[in-house]
Amino acid sequence: MSTPIFSASQFSIHPNPVKNRLYINATNPTANLKVKILNIEGKLIRTENLEIQDQTSIDVSNLKSGIYFLNIEDETGNVEVKKFIKE
Repeated sequence: MSTPIFSASQFSIHPNPVKNRLYINATNPTANLKVKILNIEGKLIRTENLEIQDQTSIDVSNLKSGIYFLNIEDETGNVEVKKFIKE
């Protein structure tokens, strides 16, 4: 089973590495985003539903230091994955 992938990056994240808040920027305003945080082993840590006009943020202060993946899925099933480091 294949997952549709965005043809061009619609999202960017900063700062990376992050301490407390990870900011997500969108090139287009997007509603009904499903955002998943996964650890390096692929274990689901948290899921959030978000809407983004230009920028939004998520609190990652409770995560342990390490490498994580941010899986961003829009309402049509397109997926973009971003890697970030939690300090």
